[in-house]
Amino acid sequence: MRRKFFRRLMASTLLMLLALGATAGLGAWQYTVAYRNDVVNTVAARAAVDLSKVSKVGEYLAESNYGQAVTVSGFLDCSAAFAVDFDSTRAAWDVCKLNLADGTAVAVAFAEAPSGLAEETKVNGRIQPAHSVTAMPARYEVAASVPAINTDDLVLRWQQNVHDGYIAATQIEAAPNAKLLTESLFTWPPVGIQMRNLFYAWQWWIFAGFTVFLWAKFTLDDYRELISNPRRNES
Repeated sequence: MRRKFFRRLMASTLLMLLALGATAGLGAWQYTVAYRNDVVNTVAARAAVDLSKVSKVGEYLAESNYGQAVTVSGFLDCSAAFAVDFDSTRAAWDVCKLNLADGTAVAVAFAEAPSGLAEETKVNGRIQPAHSVTAMPARYEVAASVPAINTDDLVLRWQQNVHDGYIAATQIEAAPNAKLLTESLFTWPPVGIQMRNLFYAWQWWIFAGFTVFLWAKFTLDDYRELISNPRRNES
């Protein structure tokens, strides 16, 4: 009879599966924590706030505020809009100036801006970081088309204090027919990788592999003993 062997096999297999499920699950949880996928979801779900709450003139936009929904009122001037012409993989954008009550301005980006619009309006959108922080050349010339949005370029172009980055408009009262940017183009806080949690994830998965190794070794040794000593295992 080989009942003893099969009882041990069933018991060890059950313990192995329980340990495997626990270690694999803990590894998956640590992997999720390492990549912090919840960061973007949290920012996306935040209620809209006034632009002044997240952006100050003369300060870089904080990474934690990338993609924050904002609302701001001002005088939208698209009479001298300029194009941001990236490359062949992305269509060009139009950028207009929104003059604020305090004399500063903020750039507003559209897939296609309303032509020549210049009036008081309210803009809802998501605040975005500048594409480039490269210093402007000593001899600056205003260009109708640029390869990236640069805050220094905005300051020199408009000759006034400008908020860092730009607003990707999602709704605008004075121009309901303007073509807006799609959400897939928005920039969100950099999730990054928490290396400590990533190492924890790998550690748990190594434990899971070791669990399977021990179970296989135990089962194989038990089976070899059964084959080599059949009478000893009869009961």
